[in-house]
Amino acid sequence: MSDKLAGALVNKGNVLDDLGRPHEALQCYEEAIILFKRSMERRGRAELNEELALALMNKGVTLRGLGRLEESLNCFDEAITIYRQLWEQGQGAPAYEFAMTLMNKGETLLRLGHPEEALSYFDEAVGIFRRLVEKHQGFAEWLAWTLRGEGKALDDLGRQEEALARYDEAIALYRQLVGVEGRKELEMELAAAMMNKGVTLRRGGCLEDALHCFEEAIGIYRRLVEVGGRRELVSELASALVSKGNALADADRPEEALTCYDEAIRVYRQLVEVEGRGELVSDLAGILVNKGNALADLDRFEEALCRFDEAVAIYRQLVERQGQKEWTDKLAAGLMNKGATLDDLGRFEEALQCYDEGIRWWEEVMEAGSKHVAAWLLQGLGVRFELKRRMKDWRGAAEDIYRALAVVRPFFGAESPPEVTVMALTEFLFRLRLLTPEEWAELDEVMGEESLEELRDWFERWGNEPVSQ
Repeated sequence: MSDKLAGALVNKGNVLDDLGRPHEALQCYEEAIILFKRSMERRGRAELNEELALALMNKGVTLRGLGRLEESLNCFDEAITIYRQLWEQGQGAPAYEFAMTLMNKGETLLRLGHPEEALSYFDEAVGIFRRLVEKHQGFAEWLAWTLRGEGKALDDLGRQEEALARYDEAIALYRQLVGVEGRKELEMELAAAMMNKGVTLRRGGCLEDALHCFEEAIGIYRRLVEVGGRRELVSELASALVSKGNALADADRPEEALTCYDEAIRVYRQLVEVEGRGELVSDLAGILVNKGNALADLDRFEEALCRFDEAVAIYRQLVERQGQKEWTDKLAAGLMNKGATLDDLGRFEEALQCYDEGIRWWEEVMEAGSKHVAAWLLQGLGVRFELKRRMKDWRGAAEDIYRALAVVRPFFGAESPPEVTVMALTEFLFRLRLLTPEEWAELDEVMGEESLEELRDWFERWGNEPVSQ
């Protein structure tokens, strides 16, 4: 009887989650999990393993939606262990549910900043979904979804060409499902896949191609929201506008970028401040940073500072007061952007304070094991090094070289370090190449020979030029 009640609780939890009531859904899943485990322990109901694993997966998804990522991972891990044991015991595991759990763990690892680990779970899930699609085309949408996750992990690892191949395959599947099979409910997924591809193209500098992707996505979202009455997609429309704005900014079209950012900010302020969608406040902060950068590009520095201040305040609230550490790298980036604007205004001491805090936050993320921020940290150290150079603070400049060496060392033994890290290192070395012999002499006085020798190794491997003597 208790196992039937547990099953009913899982179903109730699913409905509550769909209705946007995740805390109540979580209570249902937790009660169901307790009942399943009790039945298995007391009555030896091993056949309930599959139902327990499904309840754990659903609980994990709900926890992730609430921002409780580590707890979410624990649920997915327990469910995956159950599914693997079923395979090993020859009982077989439900392939669809197993693949969904693998995919969900991959997505959570991505959000935690562990793309390499996430990739292994996406790869396994894609393999299962491919076999399922061979038997029944009804699984094609989940193959497409998982390919997108795999693409995002590859993109985060700097493997853009492979990422684009995954997105293209996902887009082709969605176009078939929407255009040929009439699955109009998947139009928003097609738009999301176009967004994924556009982001990767933008990172690779293919701005016109990226703009085409963003514009197609905006067209889909705008039609669904304004014609189809899909008000719940308005945040996706705003996100697409932001991505288009970013590509326009990269293309040195800041005025057009501002138009996109302003529309997106109006949407997010309505959602956050009027409709109480507090979970979107981080998105608002991100757009404020982007608008600040566009304003700075137009030499409207004081306006830019206002945007950066608001964004930093939001991120600080999330990280320091609400304990949402996943926004630490964004807080750091906001501080660095504010520092750059203060630097442009000639307010060097204030700029240095922002750089110092931003770099401290990135170092904290690195120390926690998230090496994906190495490129950002190297860039930040390079920016601060340049300011210290201009301020003739050679001891401080040498300290930034020491720290950059410490960031790069873990990657030196790798045959293929992440491309983004190599690019950031190359940028740092370029700053060193610009030093005059007189400036190198100043550094020589405060740097040890061992560090200088390590710098020479850097240049031999990455810089193609020797360090000045």
